[in-house]
Parts: sequence; C-alpha cells; structure tokens
Amino acid sequence: MKKFFLIFAPVIALYSSFVQSSELKTMLVTDGNLNGQATTDIYFGESDENYCTISLNNKLITSNTITKSKSKNNKKLNTECNWDGVYYIQSSKHSTTVTAYFTTLSADTKTATLEVSIKLINTKDSKSYFRLDNQKLLITGEMFDSLGK
Repeated sequence: MKKFFLIFAPVIALYSSFVQSSELKTMLVTDGNLNGQATTDIYFGESDENYCTISLNNKLITSNTITKSKSKNNKKLNTECNWDGVYYIQSSKHSTTVTAYFTTLSADTKTATLEVSIKLINTKDSKSYFRLDNQKLLITGEMFDSLGK
C-alpha cells in the first residue's frame, strides 16, 4: 500500500502598489547626469505627491529602441518613484525592472511618446513593490525640445 503525504508550505505574498491610470502626465523634462553621462530626466505622475522620475542616457533617446534594466543592471537608465508617501527605487538586490520605449519621436511635430513599465522596491521595508505597466507618456512642445539636450 502506497502512502501519500501532503506538504503545506507557507506562501508569502508581497504587497504591491499597482497603478494603471490614463491620468498620468508628463510633468517636467530636464537635463541631468547619471554615472558621469548626460541624461534626460523625465518626471511624470498624477501630482506633486505621486510621481516618478526616469533618467535616460541621451544616447538612448531614439525611436523604436527598447531600453531595459533588470535588478539595476543597466547603468544608462534609472527610475525612482514617490507614491503615497513611500519612496521606491531600482535595486541590484531585488527583482526590479524598468522598460522604456519611445514609440513616437518626431522633431517635425515636436511630439514623443514614451512607453514605460516599472517594478520598483520600497526603500523602507524592502518587501513591497510599486508597478506601472505599459504607461504611455506624451512629451510635446518645450518639453520635447529638452529631450537629449
């Protein structure tokens, strides 16, 4: 006679903040510096209290090029968010990801569309995450002029 044993393992669920909103807007585009290289810093979000920043090396600002960072392995891309009073960052020690993709980049119309997906870790508890999936950010006019400067 065969005996069967059931093993119950505890499941740990990590709380994740997940934002999926058409209300996210590009707030500011400015120049910056990351690891000694010129960047474009794009601030976007819902408000001055709920926002993210993505810093892209200026050489990465090209149409139809996907830029990725997994566990902070790409030194030409950095993202951080302040959301509901919590600060989230990329981490080399946790499963964090960033994908940035310019689907539109037109100097003629001064229009760019940046699609971003991010998963960042909470700096205080190192357990909870913040996620945005396939958010499209419109960059126009004077903000477009600041891309890659």
